[in-house]
Amino acid sequence: MVAVLGGARSGKSRYALQRASDAGDRVTYLATARRGDAELDERIARHVSERPAAWRTREVTSDLREAIAEEDADRTLLVDSLGLWVATLLEGSSELDAAWRGVEEALRGRGAPVIVVSEDAGSGLVPESPLGRRFRDELGFMNQRLVAAADEAVLMVAGVPLKLR
Repeated sequence: MVAVLGGARSGKSRYALQRASDAGDRVTYLATARRGDAELDERIARHVSERPAAWRTREVTSDLREAIAEEDADRTLLVDSLGLWVATLLEGSSELDAAWRGVEEALRGRGAPVIVVSEDAGSGLVPESPLGRRFRDELGFMNQRLVAAADEAVLMVAGVPLKLR
Protein backbone atom coordinates (compact mmCIF):
# COMPACT_ATOMS: atom_id res chain seq x y z
CA MET A 1 0.00 0.00 0.00
CA VAL A 2 1.17 3.53 -0.79
CA ALA A 3 0.11 6.37 1.53
CA VAL A 4 0.16 9.79 -0.13
CA LEU A 5 -0.16 12.65 2.36
CA GLY A 6 -0.15 16.38 1.84
CA GLY A 7 -1.85 19.68 2.43
CA ALA A 8 -4.36 21.43 0.22
CA ARG A 9 -3.17 21.78 -3.39
CA SER A 10 0.08 19.97 -2.59
CA GLY A 11 -0.19 17.68 -5.62
CA LYS A 12 -1.18 14.57 -3.68
CA SER A 13 -4.11 13.60 -5.93
CA ARG A 14 -2.14 14.21 -9.12
CA TYR A 15 0.73 12.09 -7.80
CA ALA A 16 -1.67 9.30 -6.78
CA LEU A 17 -3.32 9.39 -10.22
CA GLN A 18 0.07 8.95 -11.87
CA ARG A 19 0.99 6.06 -9.57
CA ALA A 20 -2.32 4.33 -10.34
CA SER A 21 -1.88 4.95 -14.08
CA ASP A 22 1.56 3.37 -13.92
CA ALA A 23 -0.10 0.21 -12.57
CA GLY A 24 -2.26 -0.25 -15.69
CA ASP A 25 -5.87 0.18 -16.77
CA ARG A 26 -7.57 -2.03 -14.18
CA VAL A 27 -8.06 0.73 -11.63
CA THR A 28 -10.97 1.50 -9.34
CA TYR A 29 -11.12 5.04 -7.99
CA LEU A 30 -12.90 5.13 -4.64
CA ALA A 31 -14.08 8.71 -4.23
CA THR A 32 -15.04 9.69 -0.69
CA ALA A 33 -16.27 13.23 -1.40
CA ARG A 34 -19.98 13.86 -1.00
CA ARG A 35 -21.65 16.01 -3.59
CA GLY A 36 -23.32 18.99 -2.03
CA ASP A 37 -22.68 22.42 -3.49
CA ALA A 38 -21.89 23.87 -6.91
CA GLU A 39 -18.20 24.50 -6.16
CA LEU A 40 -17.62 20.96 -4.92
CA ASP A 41 -19.61 19.48 -7.81
CA GLU A 42 -17.42 21.44 -10.24
CA ARG A 43 -14.27 20.23 -8.49
CA ILE A 44 -15.49 16.62 -8.65
CA ALA A 45 -16.27 16.99 -12.38
CA ARG A 46 -12.74 18.32 -12.97
CA HIS A 47 -11.23 15.37 -11.11
CA VAL A 48 -13.36 12.92 -13.11
CA SER A 49 -12.15 14.47 -16.38
CA GLU A 50 -8.52 13.94 -15.30
CA ARG A 51 -8.98 10.18 -14.88
CA PRO A 52 -8.66 7.69 -17.75
CA ALA A 53 -12.02 6.62 -19.19
CA ALA A 54 -11.16 2.94 -18.63
CA TRP A 55 -11.07 3.40 -14.86
CA ARG A 56 -14.04 2.47 -12.70
CA THR A 57 -15.21 5.15 -10.27
CA ARG A 58 -17.24 4.45 -7.14
CA GLU A 59 -18.53 7.08 -4.77
CA VAL A 60 -18.10 5.86 -1.21
CA THR A 61 -19.33 7.98 1.67
CA SER A 62 -19.14 5.81 4.75
CA ASP A 63 -18.55 2.08 4.24
CA LEU A 64 -15.08 2.12 2.75
CA ARG A 65 -14.42 -1.40 4.04
CA GLU A 66 -17.32 -2.81 2.05
CA ALA A 67 -16.34 -0.93 -1.11
CA ILE A 68 -12.78 -2.30 -0.91
CA ALA A 69 -13.98 -5.84 -0.19
CA GLU A 70 -16.30 -5.77 -3.22
CA GLU A 71 -13.49 -5.00 -5.66
CA ASP A 72 -11.51 -7.73 -7.40
CA ALA A 73 -8.18 -8.34 -5.64
CA ASP A 74 -6.32 -7.83 -8.92
CA ARG A 75 -7.66 -4.30 -9.49
CA THR A 76 -5.54 -1.35 -8.42
CA LEU A 77 -7.41 0.76 -5.87
CA LEU A 78 -7.05 4.50 -5.46
CA VAL A 79 -8.81 5.92 -2.38
CA ASP A 80 -9.16 9.70 -2.46
CA SER A 81 -9.36 10.72 0.28
CA LEU A 82 -9.08 9.40 3.80
CA GLY A 83 -9.75 12.86 5.24
CA LEU A 84 -13.14 13.19 3.57
CA TRP A 85 -14.04 9.69 4.77
CA VAL A 86 -13.08 10.60 8.35
CA ALA A 87 -15.15 13.80 8.12
CA THR A 88 -18.19 11.79 7.01
CA LEU A 89 -17.75 9.32 9.86
CA LEU A 90 -17.43 12.15 12.39
CA GLU A 91 -20.75 13.60 11.20
CA GLY A 92 -22.43 10.27 11.89
CA SER A 93 -22.16 7.98 14.84
CA SER A 94 -19.52 5.67 13.42
CA GLU A 95 -16.69 4.48 15.62
CA LEU A 96 -13.49 5.46 13.83
CA ASP A 97 -11.24 2.81 15.34
CA ALA A 98 -13.56 -0.04 14.32
CA ALA A 99 -14.09 1.50 10.87
CA TRP A 100 -10.32 1.67 10.26
CA ARG A 101 -9.81 -1.92 11.47
CA GLY A 102 -12.42 -2.97 8.90
CA VAL A 103 -10.57 -1.10 6.15
CA GLU A 104 -7.25 -2.69 7.14
CA GLU A 105 -8.87 -6.13 7.10
CA ALA A 106 -10.35 -5.54 3.63
CA LEU A 107 -6.94 -4.44 2.30
CA ARG A 108 -5.12 -7.58 3.49
CA GLY A 109 -4.27 -10.02 0.76
CA ARG A 110 -4.94 -7.73 -2.18
CA GLY A 111 -2.62 -8.60 -5.06
CA ALA A 112 -2.86 -5.26 -6.86
CA PRO A 113 -1.51 -1.90 -5.70
CA VAL A 114 -3.51 0.21 -3.26
CA ILE A 115 -2.92 3.96 -3.12
CA VAL A 116 -4.54 5.99 -0.34
CA VAL A 117 -4.58 9.79 -0.41
CA SER A 118 -4.98 11.71 2.85
CA GLU A 119 -4.83 15.29 3.97
CA ASP A 120 -2.18 16.50 6.39
CA ALA A 121 -4.53 18.59 8.51
CA GLY A 122 -2.12 18.86 11.43
CA SER A 123 0.29 21.20 9.66
CA GLY A 124 -2.15 24.06 9.31
CA LEU A 125 -3.84 26.50 11.63
CA VAL A 126 -5.47 25.35 14.86
CA PRO A 127 -9.19 24.98 14.07
CA GLU A 128 -11.50 27.34 15.95
CA SER A 129 -14.35 24.89 16.58
CA PRO A 130 -14.34 21.80 18.79
CA LEU A 131 -15.47 19.68 15.81
CA GLY A 132 -12.64 21.09 13.69
CA ARG A 133 -10.09 20.25 16.38
CA ARG A 134 -11.53 16.76 16.76
CA PHE A 135 -11.32 16.25 12.98
CA ARG A 136 -7.68 17.38 12.95
CA ASP A 137 -6.82 15.06 15.84
CA GLU A 138 -8.72 12.04 14.51
CA LEU A 139 -7.29 12.46 11.02
CA GLY A 140 -3.80 12.78 12.50
CA PHE A 141 -4.25 9.49 14.37
CA MET A 142 -5.75 7.88 11.25
CA ASN A 143 -2.79 9.04 9.15
CA GLN A 144 -0.40 7.48 11.66
CA ARG A 145 -2.23 4.18 11.32
CA LEU A 146 -2.30 4.51 7.52
CA VAL A 147 1.45 5.08 7.30
CA ALA A 148 2.15 2.27 9.78
CA ALA A 149 0.20 -0.13 7.53
CA ALA A 150 1.71 1.19 4.28
CA ASP A 151 4.69 -0.24 2.44
CA GLU A 152 5.53 3.22 1.14
CA ALA A 153 4.68 6.70 2.41
CA VAL A 154 5.03 9.94 0.47
CA LEU A 155 4.51 13.51 1.67
CA MET A 156 3.64 15.93 -1.11
CA VAL A 157 4.92 19.50 -0.75
CA ALA A 158 4.39 22.01 -3.58
CA GLY A 159 4.08 19.20 -6.11
CA VAL A 160 7.25 17.45 -4.96
CA PRO A 161 7.01 13.92 -3.53
CA LEU A 162 9.12 13.51 -0.40
CA LYS A 163 9.58 9.84 0.41
CA LEU A 164 8.97 9.15 4.09
CA ARG A 165 9.33 5.40 3.75
